[in-house]
Amino acid sequence: MGSPPIRPTALLASSLLLFLAACATARTNRFAEYGRAGTAYADAVDGLLAEAAAAAVDADSEVLIASREALEAAERARAVERHHALLEARLAVVDRLRRHARALGAVAGFLTVIGRVLSP
Repeated sequence: MGSPPIRPTALLASSLLLFLAACATARTNRFAEYGRAGTAYADAVDGLLAEAAAAAVDADSEVLIASREALEAAERARAVERHHALLEARLAVVDRLRRHARALGAVAGFLTVIGRVLSP
C-alpha cells in the first residue's frame, strides 16, 4: 500500500506556514540588530553631547577671559552674569538631549532583549 496522495491545499498550507515561519525568524533577528545599533548610537550621542557641554564651558570661559581687559569691573560682572545665564540655558538643552539619548538607549536595550527572546 502506498501513502495517501498529498492534497494541493495541504501542500499549499504547509508551504505557506514554512514561508511565514522563515519571515518571522528574519524579523525577530532584526530586533536584536536594531537594538544593538540603537544602543551604539545612544552611547555615541551621549559621549558627543558630553564633549559639546565641556566645549561650551571652555568657549564661554575663553570669551570672558579675552574680554576681561576691555571691561570695567561693573561691566565685567554684568557680562559674567549674562554669560552664566546663557551657558546655563545651553547646558540645560544638552542635558535634555542626553536624557533623551539615554531613553533611546533603554528602548534599544529592550529591542535587543526582545530579539534574544524571540530568536529561534
